[in-house]
Amino acid sequence: MNTGKSVSISREEMVLPVPGRFPKEGLGDPLWAHDLVRKVYSVILFVPRGGQRGDASFPDRADRRISDCGALIQRHGRILRGIHMKYSDCLIRSLRQEEAELLKDFLYEAIFIPEGAEPPPRDIVEKPELRVYTDGFGSRQGDNCLVSDIGGQVVGAVWTRIMNDYGHIDDETPSFAISLYGPYRGRGIGTRLMREMLALLKEQGYRQASLAVQKENHAVKMYENVGFRTVARNGEEYIMVCRLQ
Repeated sequence: MNTGKSVSISREEMVLPVPGRFPKEGLGDPLWAHDLVRKVYSVILFVPRGGQRGDASFPDRADRRISDCGALIQRHGRILRGIHMKYSDCLIRSLRQEEAELLKDFLYEAIFIPEGAEPPPRDIVEKPELRVYTDGFGSRQGDNCLVSDIGGQVVGAVWTRIMNDYGHIDDETPSFAISLYGPYRGRGIGTRLMREMLALLKEQGYRQASLAVQKENHAVKMYENVGFRTVARNGEEYIMVCRLQ
């Protein structure tokens, strides 16, 4: 609620909004939220020609607008808490043995569905060409799986296996599979999972890793950002490789 009162914050009290460095109270803390918006407005507020940001009218105008924005931030605290969760509450850990069945769920989530197309039935993961990703997982050399855990719930997984899949290169190169549940996409969690898995494979002595991805899939950019490069193309897919050694 806008009380009409001006709030002043000294330079010493300001907290820089650096990702991963949030106040203990979280992003819902009113003072920190006010400070964040004040910094934004210090950049975008109109400064009259010949005027200075130190003009007496500037902080007053800023505080009035910030008060309105602060109310908006408080009403949408869920969004802010979601941003906070992105950086501080996501644990990357190994898949537990009792969680192995989750891989079928994540395999289904990994299926690329072009815009406007109907999702396939969930039992598609039982087809032989897809079961190679999950059958007996953990029993072979090269089987690795990391998951993203938020509040005790597994929301994403990345796993590798040396297998004759769509991204197969040779019998020394692990192939990747990765997916997250829909609400957790676009938060950087997939990138974290990829980087952690690549580091693990490098520790284990693998020289490279591979994957196949549909050309229309927006994840191509993410794969490139973590080090994958296209080495082959077919009608619908890129075959990509990341060199580790």
